[in-house]
Amino acid sequence: MIKDEKFDNSSFGHFDIMKSMVSWQQQSATSWTELYKEFASNSQKMFESWSNALWNTWTSKDSLQSGKIKDNTKKDNTMRALVLQGGGAIGAFQAGAFKALYEKITTDDKENGKEGRPLFDIIAGTSIGAINAAVLVSHVLENKTWRGSSEKLIEFWEFLSCPTPDITGVSANWKKEHDKNNPNAASIEAARRYYSVKEFFKSGVDKVYSPLPPREDEKFFDQENKRVLYDKQPLQKSIEKFVKFPITTDYELGEPRLLVISVDAKEGIPVTFDSYGGIKAQHVMASASLPEFYEYEEIDGYRLWDGGILSNTPIRELIQAHKAFWEYKIGSKELENSILEEASFNVPDLELYIEFMAF
Repeated sequence: MIKDEKFDNSSFGHFDIMKSMVSWQQQSATSWTELYKEFASNSQKMFESWSNALWNTWTSKDSLQSGKIKDNTKKDNTMRALVLQGGGAIGAFQAGAFKALYEKITTDDKENGKEGRPLFDIIAGTSIGAINAAVLVSHVLENKTWRGSSEKLIEFWEFLSCPTPDITGVSANWKKEHDKNNPNAASIEAARRYYSVKEFFKSGVDKVYSPLPPREDEKFFDQENKRVLYDKQPLQKSIEKFVKFPITTDYELGEPRLLVISVDAKEGIPVTFDSYGGIKAQHVMASASLPEFYEYEEIDGYRLWDGGILSNTPIRELIQAHKAFWEYKIGSKELENSILEEASFNVPDLELYIEFMAF
């Protein structure tokens, strides 16, 4: 939660929000009722204030005389934001989609006389989307330009990729049936994918994960009940080859803001890590720690899992972070008034781009 007196970069976007939410959840039912009544009352007052102000603006003397609503067009004060969702191999699709998006936006900016404008002001990502976002923002910070960012992301995915493993032995029974023209036998491509995945689960993927020894059942002592997890250190090392941590950005310097989404495994609430406070490799790994595949990431005593559990496409977290920052920046009263055309300051609108695959 944003502190009233001062914007604390060291904690904003990390666990202040989470700690506040946890403490709220521990209040009694009576306290919750009182809080709700107060919130409802304040919300009604704010609604009435906005309604009256808007009505006064719309029915001003100038408007009535001209017979139309007064044109108080806001200056162009829009921030571009990109949301990258989670989904494992979808990250490779995002690399190609980002390249196309980069070319489209830079061409449009040039044609509209906005050449040199930052490609994106904010990037929010979950899981593999958080990893891709970290690669992009790190490139911009290191090179002071978005130029080359799409190539960097594609280079990252070429580094992660690996050839199809030898599946000759494990697919022998399938091949026998396929060669006999068994109508139920999978196609060659389907079989390649199926047995490749089976082999990867068994042997790991060199730059992404490696299998750990099975964990014995320590509760029911059932020898057949064993838990198989994978070591995520290979993935972290791969990320660190392309990302310079920590990623710390500053709005005043025009640097892109990075938001990385994870989940508190104990409380079941989303956690947003913010580059305005600094993002480390552990924060990105927390966002990508898929349950029952990787172990959770532990940070400051909190056990964190993949953000895709609760927010695979983190639009909500993006909007919340945007509002919280500007509430600190201009004050809650100015934020309340910023909806008006004649406000002394208008909070930047968000022009939102979302990269995802529909199935």
